[in-house]
Amino acid sequence: MNIVYEIEDFPDPGDRDVYKGIQEINKLNYHEALKHFEKGTSYDNEYAVLFSAIVHFLGSSNKQRDPVKAMNLCKRLASNWKNPVALFLLGSLYYDGDDGVPEDETSGVHWISLAAENGWPYAMVKMGELYQFGFDVKKDHKKAIYWYKKLIKNHDSETDLIKDEKSYLFGNKNFEVDFTRVSQKDWKLVQYCHSQGWVSPVKRGREAYSDVDLHHFSEYQRIYVWNLLTKKKSSGLVASLLGLHTIYLIGGSNVPKNHDTALYWAKMAGENKDAKSCTTIGLMYLYGSSNVKQDYIEAMKWFKKSGDLEDTTGLFYMGQMYYNSLGVKKNYKIALECFRSITTKKEDMNAYYYMAEIYQEGGEEVPQNSKTACFFYGEALKLGNPMAGTRAAALHCKGIEDEKKDELNTIECLRRAALQGCLTAPSLISLIEKDGYEAAKPSILAVLSITPFNNKNL
Repeated sequence: MNIVYEIEDFPDPGDRDVYKGIQEINKLNYHEALKHFEKGTSYDNEYAVLFSAIVHFLGSSNKQRDPVKAMNLCKRLASNWKNPVALFLLGSLYYDGDDGVPEDETSGVHWISLAAENGWPYAMVKMGELYQFGFDVKKDHKKAIYWYKKLIKNHDSETDLIKDEKSYLFGNKNFEVDFTRVSQKDWKLVQYCHSQGWVSPVKRGREAYSDVDLHHFSEYQRIYVWNLLTKKKSSGLVASLLGLHTIYLIGGSNVPKNHDTALYWAKMAGENKDAKSCTTIGLMYLYGSSNVKQDYIEAMKWFKKSGDLEDTTGLFYMGQMYYNSLGVKKNYKIALECFRSITTKKEDMNAYYYMAEIYQEGGEEVPQNSKTACFFYGEALKLGNPMAGTRAAALHCKGIEDEKKDELNTIECLRRAALQGCLTAPSLISLIEKDGYEAAKPSILAVLSITPFNNKNL
């Protein structure tokens, strides 16, 4: 992270200290930065006080966090300048509690609501969430909708993709912030947390990694908090869109269900690059309902958007559609690419199973390969898919290597499938024990005629 602060030709008292402190933050030297910010506070400089509060809240490698000092500085900012960032941080400290700060939800809601009224986007999201779920306020979906829509109306358009241009710390154009140096892994996690409405600098900062000493934040945790204190066009947008989608999808005491409106807000979230929304919309079109007409082409469109955003669920359904030729021509090559992409991100027994099925069947785009199919059946079996064991057993029974080795592998695959709870495997093992392997072969091979995942209705 890098903060660019253009000091004015005729700076206010304390501005030079703010500048020096920012240079130290850019070097990740929070301890030295604090010395400059605290000097600036002696001039009653608003941003010196704010930076001091944040550094006390974040701590440094050689100085423990001090939430109490951060809270007191935020109170000074709230009293003297009604600073919306300080109001938000103060409300979060009270609402979630912290070291030396007991939980006080009533005070927390009070300060967060003031931050929201003063235009801080993540405070608006929090107010929407509180009223949507009835957390420490009376549940009121109309008020939740008010706060979510108030944030959305702050943006240029209600229908187009909101494109971030520059990001400004505290919403102040004197403090341009650049997150491009943050690792891709950490940045994706930060963005995911914010899109889900997890907007507490206190709670999420503390819980980001369960094994981290709460007295010292990691660099990832600091980046998470700095991003919450940055204002850009997309700040809080997706979380608000998802909140509106959920309210209209489920309905409530003072807001009736409206699936068309729910779909509208979900599409807006999807267009603004929320992968889960794209997947949700894809599923709505894939299965259809009384409110949404089944449309495979539209489903594929949204699964592709989700897949482009690296959502594994979207990739899975996209692979299924190419495998089962739903709305598209059957294409084992593209299906295989989808399932393989999933397994590069996580271990997934169903993705491995489909990969095995593709190699077991083979086709124009992917040549049949029983040995490779058995390997992927084995990976699926390890992760708990018992049917993969009987499928691998049938392939070995059909013949992959020498006869004796195939017999041993067939029995071993059946045994492992039985241990995973497969109902077919124990009867096949009993048949081998009773009548011998050769006599049992036709029954084992019959397993290949059962294709439980090749289902046109998914």
